[in-house]
Amino acid sequence: DADALRTLSLCDLSPLAKLGLAGPNASAWLQQQGAPLPERVFDVHQLEDNGAIVRLGNGEFFLESGLDGSMLPKLDVNLGQGQLGVTRGERQEATFLLTGSRAWEVLKQTCGINFEEVPAQRVVMTRIAGMNCNVYPDRADDFLRYRLWVDPTFAIALWESLEQITRQLGGQLAGAAAVFER
Repeated sequence: DADALRTLSLCDLSPLAKLGLAGPNASAWLQQQGAPLPERVFDVHQLEDNGAIVRLGNGEFFLESGLDGSMLPKLDVNLGQGQLGVTRGERQEATFLLTGSRAWEVLKQTCGINFEEVPAQRVVMTRIAGMNCNVYPDRADDFLRYRLWVDPTFAIALWESLEQITRQLGGQLAGAAAVFER
């Protein structure tokens, strides 16, 4: 419900499409496609379908679609059989979303980083519940969210830890549609 989303909820976004792009021409090609390019390594920008694009290196990007999934298929079609200097890579990360004003309390119990001090629109590489994880604090509008990307082999263990703590703190599980209809 809306109160849980504002207070504390956990959502599994793992089915969202993901794409990796790398190469000396990856930045130029993404700009030609109208994708907003993050300037610095680990900066994040929102895609037109509410997905995310993360700069992982000088010519390396991680993209995740939004709920309607319109941006990545468009990029796939335009990439076709490939572009000179652009390499397509499959990405399989599991994606979890912690939302609400108490989401940082879950992270406080599972991670040594104080996420209240982490700048928005930057990915932080850290360990959550003992597992390597990339965390994207998204403070869009008044709706606090932390998007967590983890290797799929650790997804079940991380989910179980996050779910247990979320429930202990009075939070709820949420569906992706509820999270993104705001």
